[in-house]
This record gives sequence, C-alpha cells and structure tokens, in this order.
Amino acid sequence: MTLRWSIILTLCLFSSRPLQAEKTSEAPPVQKPIAVVQSHYDKIDLILKKYRIPFDLVPYRDLEKPEFYEKHRSIFFPCGMETPIEDNLLVRSKGYFVQSVEMKGDYYEIDQNKVSESIKNYIREGGAAYFSGYSVDFLQDAFNPFDYFFDFPNSGLSGHVSLKLSPTLQKFSGKDSMKVLMDHSGWIAIKSLSRGDVLATGTFDTPRGTKSGPIIAHFTRKKGEFLYSSYHTRDPENDLMRYMVFRIAYRNLLQRLMKHTAKWEQGISDSVIDAIMNREQGRTYGVDVKSGKNTLYFTAEGGRFQVDLFDESQNLIFSLDHQESEFFQDFKSSDDARYTLRVFPSTSSEYIPFAVLIADGSRFIPYHTRVFYGAIAFLVLLVVITIFRMMYPRKFSTRTKVK
Repeated sequence: MTLRWSIILTLCLFSSRPLQAEKTSEAPPVQKPIAVVQSHYDKIDLILKKYRIPFDLVPYRDLEKPEFYEKHRSIFFPCGMETPIEDNLLVRSKGYFVQSVEMKGDYYEIDQNKVSESIKNYIREGGAAYFSGYSVDFLQDAFNPFDYFFDFPNSGLSGHVSLKLSPTLQKFSGKDSMKVLMDHSGWIAIKSLSRGDVLATGTFDTPRGTKSGPIIAHFTRKKGEFLYSSYHTRDPENDLMRYMVFRIAYRNLLQRLMKHTAKWEQGISDSVIDAIMNREQGRTYGVDVKSGKNTLYFTAEGGRFQVDLFDESQNLIFSLDHQESEFFQDFKSSDDARYTLRVFPSTSSEYIPFAVLIADGSRFIPYHTRVFYGAIAFLVLLVVITIFRMMYPRKFSTRTKVK
C-alpha cells in the first residue's frame, strides 16, 4: 500500500457532507394504522374522532389474533374492554314479552394470559400503547409495573382529585396542577410504580383515608413505550387526554426525527407531538434546551407551519415558515434553560399532526464516533503495514527485469 492510496482512503473517511440546515427531504415510509379496542367506559374513540385521527375500531376478541398486533403501529386499550354481554346471551321473546334468557352455546372468553404475552411482545418490539382504568389487568400480567394500596387495585373513591403535573405535562399544558373528577368508586388507585416516569400525581380518598399516588405514568420497554392513566374523560379539550392521544398515536413522527439525531449523535432534550385544532390560532409549549449548540427538528404529515422559538426573556431566537413539512434549524443557548415554542398553522394545516424535537450537540460530521474509531483503526492498520514493510522489505520489493 503506497502513501498515495493511504491518503485517498483517509480522505474518503472524512468526506461526509452534512445535511443542509434548512430541510430534510427523505420521504416518510408508509405507516401502519392505529387501533382502538371497543370498550364500555373509556370512549377514547370519540376523542380520536374529534381530533380527526383515523383508526380501526376492533372487537375485544381480536386481541387473541397475532395479526392484530402485526397490523397496527399504535393500540389503545381503554377501560371497560370486554365481550358485550348481549353477544353471549340468547333472548327469546314473544311480542313485548321475554320468554327466556340463556347463555349461547358458543359462549367465548378470551385467554388473558395469551393476550398479555402478545401485548408484552408488541411493546418490546417497538409498539406504542395506551391503557386506562380496568385495562390495567393486562398491563400487570405483561409487565407488573404497579403496587397498590392495601394490595387491592380498586380502592379509589368517587370525587374530585387534585393532580400535580410533572414537568412534561406542565410544558405541554401550561399548568402546574389540575383538578379532575373521578365519577365512580372503585377506580384504580396506584401506590407506586417501577421502571417508569410519573406524569401526574393525585391526592384522593380511599376507604382507609386520603392517599397520594400516580394517576398517569409513562414507560419504555426495549423498543416500545406505553402510557397508563387511572383517569379518563370524553372531553377532547382536556390537555391530559390530548397529550396521551397524540403521544401514542403519532409516536412514528417522533421516531422519524430521532433518526436525524442518531445520525448526528445528538442528545434529545425535549419533544412535542400535537396538532392545531379548529378555531385554535396556534399552540404554545415550554421546551428544555441545553447549554451550547442545539437543533430544532420539525416534521408534520403535510401542511405548512410557522415555528417560533423564544428564550427565557421572551426574545425571539428564530422564526421559521417553510413550504416543506419537514425542516430543522440550529441555534445556540448560553445555558440550560426553558424556552418557549410556538407553532402556527396555515389555514389548510388544521388537525394535521406534527412533532418537534430539541436536540443538543453539534452537527459537524455525521456518525462522528464511527468516523473517529474508523480513522483510528485505519491508522493502526497503516502503522502495522509500515512496520511489516520495514521488517520484511524483500516481500515488498519489485521483480528485476531480465534482459
């Protein structure tokens, strides 16, 4: 190996060209649909309809089918999932009078252990899921994340519950606390959780006095994630429901942006997934940034948006208005701080989901760790070859021509 070829190979290692700082043009892959399991209590499907989020409404029995999990990118397991009682009853009547009521011969009850195992595999392999209320049974069988007061899950009494929101929900809703109504007794009261993040803590009444514990929690398991909430409502204007629905339904948008941070080996400081609803002029969020170089990444499923970023003193850092639905912008921060992010839609961009990701670190060379260690390995190889040539010069000598 000559010195000329060594120089050429070294230049090839370092000749990676960074992306343009205005946009990313990679076409998004075709996404799997969202599923909502039919339920009696938590009508999360009504909220998705209000948000204009397309979904498949699937019967309870489908939870046993492997193809159900393979087909969907996100699944909502709401409170009150069960086979409707009327599906298992045979009613005979004559005119206005009921003659008899009996169980059908094909009465069917799903295998909960089988379903819980399928849920566990689905999440670990990259799925996103929402659970609420009594669907906790499947979650406990799959991951056992909760401990209960008095070793009994259904100890919450009806009434108003004061919630203290985590920084994640504070930044999304603009509120530190919230009061919600638990409209029935026997709701799931959690004492503590393991390997997860508490998003909202509640103070509530139980038969044995006032207690405090997690109400909403977020978990990651291997490639996937899930949310659990003891509280649910049919109100689409509720910020808690809004956060949970978009976080699970459009996790794929955030994953799209995370590919860019992986390429530049940046850390993730904060993220937002949301949409602008009808009659909303825009949305405002708090976002955390790190000291030094940062990047704001934005992506949406179409439409056109304006993105403004303000520092702690509400000084405008930048304002972006692009024709493209995916773009990014670098900026610097003098210290760790909480900035203000504002997103405004064009008239044709209402209800279009979007994701914003704040990443810390420079974007000088893509995959710079690989490049660095690759260069080290190449230099070591070059030194070994040079030493070998010095020790065994005859093996590298050219043949003399015979006249």
